[in-house]
Amino acid sequence: GECIVEESGGIDTGREIHFFGFANALYMINGAEYKVWDGTTLANVGGYRPLVTIAVPPDGGGETLEQVNKLTGTRRCWFSPDGEKSVFHLPETGLLSLDYVKNLSTGEDMAADSYTADLAAGTVTFTGAPGAGTNTIEIGWTMAGNFRGQVLSMRWGELYAGTQDTRIFLYGDGSNKAIYSGLDYDGNPRADYFPDLNEVAVGDANTPITGMIRHYSRLLCFKESSAWTIQYGTISMADGLVTEAFYVTPVNRSIGNVAPGQVRLVLNSPRTLHGSDVYEWKNNGSYSSNLTVDERQAKRISDRIYATVRKFELESCYCYDDNWAQEYYICQGGRALVHNYAADA
Repeated sequence: GECIVEESGGIDTGREIHFFGFANALYMINGAEYKVWDGTTLANVGGYRPLVTIAVPPDGGGETLEQVNKLTGTRRCWFSPDGEKSVFHLPETGLLSLDYVKNLSTGEDMAADSYTADLAAGTVTFTGAPGAGTNTIEIGWTMAGNFRGQVLSMRWGELYAGTQDTRIFLYGDGSNKAIYSGLDYDGNPRADYFPDLNEVAVGDANTPITGMIRHYSRLLCFKESSAWTIQYGTISMADGLVTEAFYVTPVNRSIGNVAPGQVRLVLNSPRTLHGSDVYEWKNNGSYSSNLTVDERQAKRISDRIYATVRKFELESCYCYDDNWAQEYYICQGGRALVHNYAADA
């Protein structure tokens, strides 16, 4: 077939761009921009509008549901009118804008002349009291502040959610934190929803995360001189609610990865660059394939090429696994080391 090249949009290629597929779209992040290509157009990732509260009476309150989204200041909530009051109090004050008022019974937006909004007070006043009902009115609004910069400053990502790849973990802003995406109200995984509390802090705060890679049912996380594993689980809250959580445990306190974003899975074993060496991580214990706290799992595999690899600036290397040709590449400064692991050459 014929190969056609055409421009679909722009992104700063002066920065290293990380690509990942999610929910039938291609996402790109580079530490300053976050783009999505749906097969037709390339656009900035906007952000899912979370349903922050439901069953809200006119005077405010209701049941807290979804966390706010770091990517955007947009929110929505569901009101339950009592048939008498016409002034409805939103969960927040000092709004940037009131975006819409929807009748959930019909699914249609209400006429703009059927209500007025007080942005400072965070209230919506209807010309006539809406009929009584449960979750019959949805109101959407936008706040001026958001934490979009926290998402855009990330440089790499890895798919993980326990036994499924339903969340994207983003890292690489120079901190020890990773943020991960959430599910929307309908239970759909989204790469444009980063709930405010969805953060994982790995090890001490003054050393950054340099690599993440999914390995069996765990997410391996590397810093320059340490390795960690992240495991999916649940936690019971004080109010009795059971919610999901991700637990961080150490694997190795002295060996890690110095080439940011360059951890690769070769024959299902992670490979990292550390010091002047290449390490392969493997648990040979018959009881588990996952890595555990055992320094023997980090195996130095570059002794035969030590004289050559020590001349590479490993911190600025790019690594690539050509699974089709069974070759692992370490590239830096116009040079490349190639390991044919099928022939171990």
